[in-house]
Amino acid sequence: RRSIERHTPHTNSRMKVFSSTILALLATGFSLANGQATCNPAVSEEKTIDFTVTGQVMNFNFGDLPDAASDVTVYAMFQADMNSSYEYADVKIGSTSLFKLGAAGGTKYTSSAECIRDENTHVMSATEFNTYHDTVSIVVDASSSVHTFCGNDKGTVRVSYTRVCPTWTTFAERASDGTFTTSYSGATIADHMNKDPNRVIHRYCSDCSASTHKDIYYKRITSVPAQSAFTGHATDFVNLFTDNWMTTPSNVLNTDFKLYSTYDDAINDVNGWTYCNYDDPTVGFPRDCGPNGKIDYQWIKSTAGTWVMEVEGTPRKSESGGLGPTSPSYVGCYKDTSTRAIAHGWNGQRDDTLTIEKCVAQCTSLGFAYAGVQNGYACFCDNTGYDMYGASSSCNAPCTGDSSQICGGPWANSVYSTGNGGGTGGDPHFTTWNNDHFEYHGQCDLALVKDAEFAEGLGLDIHIRTKVVRYWSYIKNVAIKIGNDILEIEGSADGDDADAHYWINFEYQGDLDTFADFPVTQKLPSTYKRRYIIDLSSKYPGASIVVQLYKEFVRVQFNGDQSVFGNTVGLLGDYKTGELVARDGSTVLNDFTDFGDEWQVLPSESKLFHEIAHPQFPELCIKPEDPRGERKRRLSESNISIEQAEAACGAALTDPLSIKDCVYDILATQDLDMVGAFKKKPRQDNKIYVIHNTSRGAALTNPLSNKDRVYDILATLVVDMHGWYLVRRQQ
Repeated sequence: RRSIERHTPHTNSRMKVFSSTILALLATGFSLANGQATCNPAVSEEKTIDFTVTGQVMNFNFGDLPDAASDVTVYAMFQADMNSSYEYADVKIGSTSLFKLGAAGGTKYTSSAECIRDENTHVMSATEFNTYHDTVSIVVDASSSVHTFCGNDKGTVRVSYTRVCPTWTTFAERASDGTFTTSYSGATIADHMNKDPNRVIHRYCSDCSASTHKDIYYKRITSVPAQSAFTGHATDFVNLFTDNWMTTPSNVLNTDFKLYSTYDDAINDVNGWTYCNYDDPTVGFPRDCGPNGKIDYQWIKSTAGTWVMEVEGTPRKSESGGLGPTSPSYVGCYKDTSTRAIAHGWNGQRDDTLTIEKCVAQCTSLGFAYAGVQNGYACFCDNTGYDMYGASSSCNAPCTGDSSQICGGPWANSVYSTGNGGGTGGDPHFTTWNNDHFEYHGQCDLALVKDAEFAEGLGLDIHIRTKVVRYWSYIKNVAIKIGNDILEIEGSADGDDADAHYWINFEYQGDLDTFADFPVTQKLPSTYKRRYIIDLSSKYPGASIVVQLYKEFVRVQFNGDQSVFGNTVGLLGDYKTGELVARDGSTVLNDFTDFGDEWQVLPSESKLFHEIAHPQFPELCIKPEDPRGERKRRLSESNISIEQAEAACGAALTDPLSIKDCVYDILATQDLDMVGAFKKKPRQDNKIYVIHNTSRGAALTNPLSNKDRVYDILATLVVDMHGWYLVRRQQ
């Protein structure tokens, strides 16, 4: 049941968000294992206070403790004159009483019957404890007639549990044999630092002679500049550490970053270093920086030393080369020729006001995945092919609209991802925020996206209604709620029906010039096709939600980046993590049927459709008949051949995954015109070919062309697809 295709691979591990208030404890100090900073997960801190004044209230202030990952045990012991029932100490955390000590309980600890020692423990959940962790203060309140009499009166409190330890990911290292490797691009690490709550980098240098420089923790104060700012000796954010420790761009001690000797110092902003120097090309981090002054020869470089650079958490490589779901971020510098690698968008005219943001916005509005700026004045757009001629080192031309930015160079594109990617297809093909493709077949109402904070609190909810047609299903309706307004849209299979079928706040064909104060444009290219464009530019420049109809099939496309859809969850996944996350916000579901069922609309959610349709939860979504057996036979015996479907889809589309979805829909519906349900893009002739020849495997250049990856769903549902490949001709 698990069939998935990814535009690019990325790590499956996800970073945890840790408390920004982790305190150094003797029992929880960091050590080194294999060059990486690790922490002892066991927390146990004990404090003792002498009881010297009758009725004294003793405050056991533990300061900031780490977040707990397990139940927390609070132990308290108190000994004093408290042998009567009215003589006791109340042990409290915050305003919550945990237990009482004394009140004629406990045991004698001197020869006097009045001198009593009592002890007890209380176990609380990690969730409960973590509400107190910022300022853990446990009080032993002995004001209830407890006297100092025994000569050795005191209280002891101990807190013990398992802490949440940070995770570390190596992004650059030089091994003892001299091998230098980098695991992530500078853009990826920069994006990660800008999104991570703690923003800490750790350097471990095994052969550094100064004890203060074995471990150094770099904590970012200001945002890491965009890749385009790295125009000097430091070529990117990783190179800044490995070879060119410079003040530019934006890298000054105690202005842009701070340095510490321990992780806990970094988190708590104590004992920061006071001296740093820079700007010696080919010398890496930290030049001669020191805790209190200059310390020579403790720096690193890619050709010297044995060291590890690592970042807290797990950076995620996306198609854009940055962290997280597709957001507009720098991909890299790539060669171009007169046969364009990025083929669309430029009108042949010089743009004397070009900026990176302008080009990205233009390509985003056109629905493309990538934007490329070239030679300072040209903007190109495309979905694939930007790297077909390889990397370039010639991106050095200032943008005509902002000379502080770099807009490619002569025959060189500075490439950025636009953030386009999330959406649905009519026969339920889902493209997640992380550019994963999956299918869910079933009939019910489903929560496509949810974001209560959208547009400064207006909120966004989008539900889709699917319909089963025996062996498969399709999206029949979509309902969008922004603020208090609801727009429902439905397609029609009737070729003579040119009417717009929509409901605005449950009124059929009501006024639709605007929706939730956002302009709405309707386009009718043909009787069978209609588009509704909700322009979000008043809140988010260049962003939009597009609903596209082809006959009865409904598609939804989201054009915008993290600033627009960054808090959404639902069938398109969790934008922040890129994972297919359940409603509880933490469980990752790897089975797509389970994931689809999880996001069935619940009774507690707003009803967005103008009429109720079967099934409604707790009735479960209706599944197609025998999707593994009869449907396979039916598709394999179809009147339209796979060759015909491929030819129709390949003539209109360029993206391999869209072609795959298109082929499947034609075979499922037995309708070659289903290619019209997919958004067509301008394309260069003869760039992508479909062939039926098992001997051509050596010619494949596109990783998505691998049969098992491009057709993994079709292979399980249709016929044995021996020999089907997508081949890119090298121009």
